[in-house]
Amino acid sequence: MKNVVFIPNIDLGDNRNEPYKYSIESWKHFCDKYDCELLVLEDLLVPVESMKVTWQRFYLFDILEQNEIDYDQILLVDADTIVHPDCPNFFELTNHEYSAVVNNGSFEWVKRSVEAYSQLMFDNEIPFDLWNYINCGFQIVNKKHKPFFEFVTQYYHDNQKLIQDSINKVQAGTDQTIINFLLRQQNVKINYLPVCYNLQDLNSKQLLFLDERMWFEDDIIFKDCGWVYHFNAIPPNPMDRDAKYWIKRTYTDLYVDKKSPLDLLLDVQKDKSTYHNTTSNKFKKDLVSFFGNDYKDKNIYEVGADAGLTSRVFSFLFKSVIVNNNWNPNNYDKNNDWIVKDKIDTQKDWYNLYSVKLRNEIKHDFNNIKYLEMDSYSVKGWPTDIVKDISVVMIDCVHTFEAVNIDIENALKLNPDYIIFDDYGLSTMAEVKQAVDNHDKIEIVKKIGLEPGEYEAKDRPKPMKFVDSEGVICKVK
Repeated sequence: MKNVVFIPNIDLGDNRNEPYKYSIESWKHFCDKYDCELLVLEDLLVPVESMKVTWQRFYLFDILEQNEIDYDQILLVDADTIVHPDCPNFFELTNHEYSAVVNNGSFEWVKRSVEAYSQLMFDNEIPFDLWNYINCGFQIVNKKHKPFFEFVTQYYHDNQKLIQDSINKVQAGTDQTIINFLLRQQNVKINYLPVCYNLQDLNSKQLLFLDERMWFEDDIIFKDCGWVYHFNAIPPNPMDRDAKYWIKRTYTDLYVDKKSPLDLLLDVQKDKSTYHNTTSNKFKKDLVSFFGNDYKDKNIYEVGADAGLTSRVFSFLFKSVIVNNNWNPNNYDKNNDWIVKDKIDTQKDWYNLYSVKLRNEIKHDFNNIKYLEMDSYSVKGWPTDIVKDISVVMIDCVHTFEAVNIDIENALKLNPDYIIFDDYGLSTMAEVKQAVDNHDKIEIVKKIGLEPGEYEAKDRPKPMKFVDSEGVICKVK
């Protein structure tokens, strides 16, 4: 079971959600870092005229069940947020209770909203102190809170007209204040998280540069004041800097301008969703996570490289990369997406060694990649004068049971630490999984890439189906 980050991001045709793509990218980074699942709600469940989007998020548990997603804890977070790349794992701070942050923005707004809804809907009772009023833009829940969410959705349907009329009269919140009342009515225990995990109403905290006459510098000064930035309650201002402006600027400052060449590479390369013959970006990121900086003084041998998109990632992780393909890649050059042979370093009667040219739009030299043109299944095996001192082997060549076994046996002769397999769980390549699972000299230590399920690819007429993980990393016994 994983923790889940759930973000409602529904396009209502007013272009309001256009900058939320930056928010979602920041949360993708968080999910990759802490092995969480990201779930984005993009479709209305009911017409917005009948139920505002803010209320539809309370169908969260139904959505998870319908998508067959098991989970431990769930963060329900607004789309107008950016999470800092160094944000700690706040799931560890919940004590498995309903966790949120107090609404520490405009207390005048809170007071006005609470008193109005109390009068219209709750018999003038206010069962909580205003300083304990929570902001619903960052809530962490788990399975024991499912009954409360079911109560909320049923409460809405039972009181739909009263709620809609009250929203129109109060003009201070749509669901948040009502949820604060219902939490207390249902005796839900609230675990209060520090303000840093939902830094709201940045303008009232004097953290936004909105006027050239302001006394502080025009900078992202709030990045030192919290971990999650909530761009709500930004008033009209002389510089016309709204939430869209600050979300994009914050994302650029924290992620784009600070990205390493490897991160930039993963951003610009084709994913499996656009070019099905490559490994997925998830596969590549898992490789980065597994090997990190530990193998920068070691060598990898890649058997079957196709366009060489994964080879580019290996270039960052290893001292040298030897790529073996069975065809001339120059015939497949598509705007230099593919490996392109440069010059011949060595010529033998049964193999040729080349240096290569690779598309270089990130200012990184791929000169540690060599191209070996040969038949991987030659009775002569692999050329030990070239393929030597190999710590890791990547196998993604012929996908028959016999061929994969030959690859494994040839790889074992090199005494590597690990052997990586692509297409392990692909339904149409079942013999890869069969060969790996039945070999007694290797042991799966990490499943990588896409998880079981169907995935669309723009260059395929039908979805790809995975019965197990896209790839595996095996340790040699």
